[in-house]
Amino acid sequence: MFNRNIRMKMAAVGLMVAALAAFSPSLVGDPASDERKGIIQEISEGLNGDVWTFTDGVETVTGPDHAVRGGTRSIRGVIGQGEDSYRAEYNARRVIPDNDYWYGWSVFFPEDMPVDEDHWGTIFTQFKFWPRTGIDGESLPSGGLGTHLYLASSRRGERVGHPGTPTLRMVHHWEDIDSDVAGERDIRYESFLIKAEPELGVWHDFVMHVRWSADESGFLKLWHQEDDSEYELVVDRSGPTMWKKQPEDQGPFFSAGPYAHGSVAARTIYSDEFRAGDATSSFDDVRPDRETASGDEDSGN
Repeated sequence: MFNRNIRMKMAAVGLMVAALAAFSPSLVGDPASDERKGIIQEISEGLNGDVWTFTDGVETVTGPDHAVRGGTRSIRGVIGQGEDSYRAEYNARRVIPDNDYWYGWSVFFPEDMPVDEDHWGTIFTQFKFWPRTGIDGESLPSGGLGTHLYLASSRRGERVGHPGTPTLRMVHHWEDIDSDVAGERDIRYESFLIKAEPELGVWHDFVMHVRWSADESGFLKLWHQEDDSEYELVVDRSGPTMWKKQPEDQGPFFSAGPYAHGSVAARTIYSDEFRAGDATSSFDDVRPDRETASGDEDSGN
């Protein structure tokens, strides 16, 4: 009887450990052979268990017939022409506010990517807040959109004084935490140039270090490299990175793939090598080209 009780208790402990492991962040890969630390999400071989949802037009594809950044597979998003097909995205899992995170991912724009026909361009990466309702029941500003990256069209360049110049840009939405006007919310946005006249037909790699916070402790740093050149720090800002009334357990989630509402031209975008790391991670742990990186390169503090 005594041994049976012991066995039952040990079995219960085993089930508890298994349950905790299922809900806890864990390292990806074998630490003995993989020096990356703190990786909590990884989508580097097509759609997998780290994908939360995805829309029509998104699928896993295999090289060499398709663009692949690492391994043998990537994710392709295709949108058609007109109002009925403007989104082909996959969404990774949500993170927790008031914490530091590292992100790394790669995007490929085919050489025939339209950059002249559209009224503004194509979003290819977003950090979304969902649901769109704050702690007071009010709708979050901008439909919950926080930060997004897009390939701006030449037509948009004409409107902002740079005719015929498609650019890579990041737009960051935030809220003035000192604003306290009854019935109003002071919503602002900043636009950052990532790359003037980006090259098409090559991979663009990104690394982001961010603290998702509604107060001044927030920060966001973004590095970019084009076609295995060198990483450049293209965004370095301090201050709020999420909405003031965002629920405390609902941080943003990473979303990739083409979004072009009101587009007049079909387009395809490939993405690959997405990784999210917690505060114990680092630049080198999430960088898409880490397998070819030398240990002497700046790790981007």
